[in-house]
Amino acid sequence: MERSVRFMPGKELPDELRAAMERVKAYGVTYPEGYHRILVGKYSEEGVRYPHILMIAGNPRIHRHFFYPHVLSRAGRLLDYGCGTGDNVRQLIRDGFPRTHIIAFDINWESISLGLDLYRDGEEMQDLLVVSETFPFGPGEFNTIYSASVIHVIGDEQEFLDYLAGAYSVLRPGGILFGSTLGLAREGSCIPIHGGLREL
Repeated sequence: MERSVRFMPGKELPDELRAAMERVKAYGVTYPEGYHRILVGKYSEEGVRYPHILMIAGNPRIHRHFFYPHVLSRAGRLLDYGCGTGDNVRQLIRDGFPRTHIIAFDINWESISLGLDLYRDGEEMQDLLVVSETFPFGPGEFNTIYSASVIHVIGDEQEFLDYLAGAYSVLRPGGILFGSTLGLAREGSCIPIHGGLREL
């Protein structure tokens, strides 16, 4: 896959890194002198595979989901399935969800590393992170699975079915899969439902 940084027109890496750092500062994170320059150098060289992730880093969305209050009161283990930068896991912990019951999973380190660089909490987060190109969990390991901004980057129908099958296989009886994804209205596509997901 091409590793170049491609942002939307008018968006550039240095500005988006600065904006993400400002959002993360709201959670009490401080940066040493010159840290922005260091990150710009690192991610100019390494690239950002999913520029949208940088553009929303520091802005967890899980707590705005209608199911979130129920999640905080549910017992059992939670999997963030495609955790990206880990913003949502950090929000769960801030809101009192037991960190010992959380696993953050992704297929590579790229977005996770970006989150660790922005939050500067690698040692604190290490025990929550699982990175593997194959799905490493067994049947019934989780009571709740959260999936955000993942489905829209899945490459084909079989990969999508495998993703859902993985989630289904690790949910305990009565378990819940919830989340959100991005969409783009195009001619001939379905009309978007305004207002997003609804509680049934």
